[in-house]
Amino acid sequence: MFRQLPYRIQIPLGLSMAVLIAAILVTSITARVQAESGRLETLSLLDRAGVLVIAQVRPMLAADDTWRVFSLLRDTAELIPGASLGHARLAILSTEGVVFAASDPTRLETGLSLLGEQWHEQRMPTAAEVSTRQHIELQDGSVTLLDPI
Repeated sequence: MFRQLPYRIQIPLGLSMAVLIAAILVTSITARVQAESGRLETLSLLDRAGVLVIAQVRPMLAADDTWRVFSLLRDTAELIPGASLGHARLAILSTEGVVFAASDPTRLETGLSLLGEQWHEQRMPTAAEVSTRQHIELQDGSVTLLDPI
């Protein structure tokens, strides 16, 4: 059918199709690069927030000041993208892997055992296995960052 059209129509139509296909390819590649860049930027922000929390929470844990830890986590959670929508949470765990304090205590209640248990259909490492910072990619696309204090 395309060959039956006169050249006056074939050439502009063919060039238009080539430009359209190139634009679609460029748009899809750009979207993928931007999505990956946004993910890396979010993870970098989470790393910085984690360093901030660790630096500030040590004296509070030494003093066993639970309320100040809750307050710190609540305030720091505001810096994390998605926290206001309930997509991101911060928690301080005890040496046994149970929640000591959390930025959203209704979802991560105090005393909830997390380490060594199933979390989003994936087994979390035990407290003894967490000796260095761990970045765990979960099957649903979410990320869990574990950082020993």
